Amino acid sequence: MAPLPNTQIVPRNWQQFHRPTIQATFRSAVRISRLTDRQGTRDPVTGRTSFATPVPVYEGGARIQSRGGGATSRGPGGAAVGVNDRIITIGSYLVAIPTDADEVKVDDLILVLSCPDSPVLVGLGLKVVEVTYADIAWQRSLGCDLQEPSARG
Repeated sequence: MAPLPNTQIVPRNWQQFHRPTIQATFRSAVRISRLTDRQGTRDPVTGRTSFATPVPVYEGGARIQSRGGGATSRGPGGAAVGVNDRIITIGSYLVAIPTDADEVKVDDLILVLSCPDSPVLVGLGLKVVEVTYADIAWQRSLGCDLQEPSARG
């Protein structure tokens, strides 16, 4: 049975009422930056390559959660190890930021500044591999993988 013609299924102020609830879950802080110079400039005298400083895209609240199966990295002999001597979940992560943040693109870099729910993630580098634009109205979801170490120098 269809509703009456003048019946509104979703109340008019629904978004304004629920937005603070979603944004209250952004308890972590991240810095998102973009590399503008991937090639770098090589100095023929010193033999070193210099790269431009990454451009900041967003810094602020976020929600971070593991999308992996909970596996941890294992070192020789089966000892649990992780990034910078921390045990972390191997696999992808989902980082949610507010939709009013600047546009984030694939290959942008995320540095976890704080994460009260999982302090072991602080200082972790992530790389954006997926940007979901069709999400709920108050967040932009970013699929991320661990950032691979760079041999820049």
